[in-house]
Amino acid sequence: MGVRFIKTAVVYFVVSIAVLTYMTLAGDQAAGPLFINTAVLGWCSLALTGIIYHFFPKAGENKLAHLHFWLYNTSLPLFLTGLLLELTNMNIIFPLLPVSVTLLSVAIFVFMYNVFSHVKKRRRL
Repeated sequence: MGVRFIKTAVVYFVVSIAVLTYMTLAGDQAAGPLFINTAVLGWCSLALTGIIYHFFPKAGENKLAHLHFWLYNTSLPLFLTGLLLELTNMNIIFPLLPVSVTLLSVAIFVFMYNVFSHVKKRRRL
């Protein structure tokens, strides 16, 4: 799962740079929260998670890692969409932000549980 998380992180990196490029060219900083959340929750968090899962395969190759991946990568695009709608005053889908943030939080708790359960010190011989 580590590689899958890292590759997904790169997609979010490209999206965050696209948002930054738009903000710069348009001279409009209103999308700042969208850029920050895409960069931090997408690029940085997923890349770090991928590295952890890569170096600790017991954590990265189990059902919790798969659950984490799908919950996170279902809820994050919904959250970013809800945030974009909120920023443009088009928040027609009211429960999108609270539902997506709740799912995102559950995904992060799954990750935390997985790390605390499966990331261990190596035993020296």
